[in-house]
Amino acid sequence: MTIASIKHWETFALHKYKVRIVHRGDNVKDQDGQVAVFQEMSASPSAIHTINSNMAWGCLPGHKTTMADAEQAYLQAELNSKHPNWVRIPKELWPEDWHRKGFVKPMCRLVKALYGHPESGGHWEKHLAKAVVGMGGIPIQE
Repeated sequence: MTIASIKHWETFALHKYKVRIVHRGDNVKDQDGQVAVFQEMSASPSAIHTINSNMAWGCLPGHKTTMADAEQAYLQAELNSKHPNWVRIPKELWPEDWHRKGFVKPMCRLVKALYGHPESGGHWEKHLAKAVVGMGGIPIQE
């Protein structure tokens, strides 16, 4: 599914048009048309207490904190599912010749942890942990 939006809507001079492509995790079927079942994975989303702790640290004299979002975060991680995942390509993303060829519902293999896929959070977290450890970081389980 494609989602279009305008960042900084409140200030015309800052308008930035954005399009995001997401996996409709609410509408996933298997090869027989049944509800798909995925492997058990977990992801630990940032919680409000994590953000509050960071802000409190930054408010202390002599301290500073910053925050940044990873560019195309999930798409950096491979989707290492137990079974192949296929997604239907939305019509607005088809090349011109696909329309002329009479395609109805073209599919492609999903190889990246696309936002919205039930397993993407877990795959992204594993990818991030590996990168942090590779730079000398130490993961904290809590």
